[in-house]
Amino acid sequence: MNSLIVLRTLGMLLLCEAVAMLPPVVVALIYREDTVFAFLISMAVAVLIGLMLFSIRVKQNNKIQGRFCDSHLWMAGGFDIGCAAFFIYRSDNILY
Repeated sequence: MNSLIVLRTLGMLLLCEAVAMLPPVVVALIYREDTVFAFLISMAVAVLIGLMLFSIRVKQNNKIQGRFCDSHLWMAGGFDIGCAAFFIYRSDNILY
């Protein structure tokens, strides 16, 4: 498998995930919660890493490899960065 396609796809997914973190930031700003900075830090990390990975140029594009990357990286990449806000903001009043 072409590892450049995997990295580029992971970068695209991280950028999509950063955009998906906008609604929690807006809600936290409306209700004046302390979690705003945790989500902003997570978004910044996702955007920086996503832009670095998405800027990789790939010479050829294989659709089968792209589908494999897309399906597997949604599970792997989304879990790591998406949970970062909960690790940054540690609170005793969060229900588990």
